[in-house]
Amino acid sequence: MYIYLIRHATQESILCNDNTSLSKEGVKQAEAIGKRLCSYGIDAIFSSDLLRAKETAEIINNCFKADSNA
Repeated sequence: MYIYLIRHATQESILCNDNTSLSKEGVKQAEAIGKRLCSYGIDAIFSSDLLRAKETAEIINNCFKADSNA
């Protein structure tokens, strides 16, 4: 079993304690890591409840869904 730890992508705010969305660059980063991880055979994705972490996980998960529909 392998466990991959991924930090959330770039957020809109420069404040670390601000519960904010991903920036445009962050969305691109999350999409890129999602495409890269598609071939790894990942069974589950977990994230914290912070907005930026949830958005990163959702984008990565969407890459898995898109790849399985192809």
